[in-house]
Amino acid sequence: MSGAGTILVARSGRKTWPVEGYPSQTPGLAITRWVGYAIVVDDDEWAVTHLSSGFKIPTRPLTKKEAMRLATRLAPLADWTKPRRQIEAKKRNLAGDVRALVLKLRMSP
Repeated sequence: MSGAGTILVARSGRKTWPVEGYPSQTPGLAITRWVGYAIVVDDDEWAVTHLSSGFKIPTRPLTKKEAMRLATRLAPLADWTKPRRQIEAKKRNLAGDVRALVLKLRMSP
């Protein structure tokens, strides 16, 4: 995994927070540091984040390896390079599909 950089993740409301992140194999998704209520919680806690919106996929904190696996498995569900609203408009049950995959992989919050 190369190309570490700073990625903005969404926080409460419209606020964003810069965190360390890496590109994933799935265009439009990145592997980012897990952000809790305060800030980065642990050195080995990661999330999958939609780059266009900054929103993380709802999961428990993941290892970097788990996050990469999840990003790869999310690839066929949507064109993640599109803005969030465009994806949601085109794929009405995306949230349900993502939730089902997260549960199947035992990564639920």
